Amino acid sequence: MEQAHNTTLSRIGHSFKVFLKFLWNTFFFLLGGIGLGFIPFDIFEYSFSFSELAYSEIIFLLAFILLTRNYWSQARSSQTNIFKIVYNYLIPQGYLLALWFIAFIALYIQKNEDFIYEPILEIVSSFSILAVIVITTKKIKTNKLAIPAPKEQIKLENSQDNLQ
Repeated sequence: MEQAHNTTLSRIGHSFKVFLKFLWNTFFFLLGGIGLGFIPFDIFEYSFSFSELAYSEIIFLLAFILLTRNYWSQARSSQTNIFKIVYNYLIPQGYLLALWFIAFIALYIQKNEDFIYEPILEIVSSFSILAVIVITTKKIKTNKLAIPAPKEQIKLENSQDNLQ
């Protein structure tokens, strides 16, 4: 009887742990999506024209597009489903955005509000976004997430495409 009670409690504890992990990952997934969704609004502050962009913003946009394209090509060459690809792209961005929120709160507590408007902060934040994308791409290359498709399957798919 005691063993059944232990099993029930461990199942409840495990379910609770899985639920909390789901909430944690969902929060950072949404935070990463919101953070990346607001990048165009941060870059195009006044209007959606390229004439107002600084050189650092143009370089960031080009690097962001190229690195994101590289990530997607690395991820799509594996047998990974689309949700896991998006999930592994947005979770680290959510962690980064949470880290930036903590940094801004620390600056606000120190009453250093002038530092928030420094141009170097925009460059550092842009560079950190790009660094997270590079690290995520490296993680896909070295992790078991990106298992290349078997060559027989690729040949079979190509031959079926040629027949149609």
